[in-house]
Amino acid sequence: MIKIDIAHTYAIAGYGKDELASTLVFLAVRCNAFGAGGFEHQLDLAYADFRRYCTAAGKRTTIDDFSKKELKIKSFHIINGMFCSSICTIKS
Repeated sequence: MIKIDIAHTYAIAGYGKDELASTLVFLAVRCNAFGAGGFEHQLDLAYADFRRYCTAAGKRTTIDDFSKKELKIKSFHIINGMFCSSICTIKS
């Protein structure tokens, strides 16, 4: 029987981080959920909200920031009004 290590498969180095990055990009770029400004500035605002939530809820986190490096976003482009980062694939 194969046992899957959910911590590594999902959260630490797996698809969970990709889902987080995609959700943050969508909320920042398409929904303007974190206010005006450039993408990196919006990530800073989102992280500040996240830290406030952690404090209010009595939670701890090992996430240092919501940066392109931390989220493993290598590039970011707007194509035909839609966002795309290195975590998505464009088919022509």
